Amino acid sequence: ILQVSIDGGAYISLYDFAALAWVNVLSNTYPDSTTAGTTLTSINSKSLAGGQLATDEDEVEVYQLYTTGTANESVNSGKFVAIGIDGTEVDISGRFASFTNTKFIELRARLSRTSATAGQLQGSVKFLDVDGVSLYESSFAVTGVSYTWASAHTINAMAESVAAGDIVLQAFEIKYSKK
Repeated sequence: ILQVSIDGGAYISLYDFAALAWVNVLSNTYPDSTTAGTTLTSINSKSLAGGQLATDEDEVEVYQLYTTGTANESVNSGKFVAIGIDGTEVDISGRFASFTNTKFIELRARLSRTSATAGQLQGSVKFLDVDGVSLYESSFAVTGVSYTWASAHTINAMAESVAAGDIVLQAFEIKYSKK
C-alpha cells in the first residue's frame, strides 16, 4: 500500500499494490517438444486451474513458437500447428500450414471468458524464414467457445508433420489477466 502524509497529518492510502496482481505468468517454458508422427497431436500442455477465469473478461494469453526441421519446402508441406483446449484442436478456420521457406511459426492467442459457460478466442499466426522475415501473417477469431470455466482445463500446443521430430516447440507461455 502506498500512503502519504500531508503536513504530518494522518496517512492517506493512495494505492494498494496488491491490486496490480491482475497479470500473472502461469507458465513460461522452453520445452523442445517435437512431433512424434504424422497426425495432429498435443506435443506439450499446460494446466489452467478451475475457476481461473472467474469473472467475465478474465483471459489467458498463449504464445507458442515452433521451429521446422527443414526451411526450404513447398507450400503446404504437411507441417501444421494449432492451439488446443483439453486435447481438442480449437476450430480456427483450419490448421496453420507452413509455407515455402518457413523456419519459424509463431502462434499467439487470447482466450476470454464472456459468461460462465462461454468465451471467445482470437489470435494471430506468423510464418517466418530463417532470418526472421515474415512470409505470411493471418489473424483469427472464434466466438461461442463453450467451456465451463469453474472446471480445470488444459491448454495444448499441437503439431503435425510429415516426419517425426520435424516440428519443435521452442517456447510456450501462458499469461493470465484478471478483469
